[in-house]
Amino acid sequence: SGGKGAAQDAEKLLSKMHMLHESGDPDVKPNVVTYGAVIDAYAKSLERGAAARADNILANMIKLHQSDPIKNADLRPNTYVFNTVINAWAKSKEHDAASK
Repeated sequence: SGGKGAAQDAEKLLSKMHMLHESGDPDVKPNVVTYGAVIDAYAKSLERGAAARADNILANMIKLHQSDPIKNADLRPNTYVFNTVINAWAKSKEHDAASK
């Protein structure tokens, strides 16, 4: 929706997708596009801490991919995802954003 809390709602859906997939539903496996959408929602959010949350989601994505690069091949971050996190930090009002 783009409103207040939209990024958090997107992240909740991502978590729900993980739970459903881990429960045996092969049709709801999160991938780079899913993660990119959630990260983008945080990047567009003007809420405090949004850039850090986007960065944490990227870190989790990398961790999942590295834990099993074959099984999680579709979680390999791409240029779009990295650029979106960079943009989130650039737009943030955090005092240490430039060092990220």
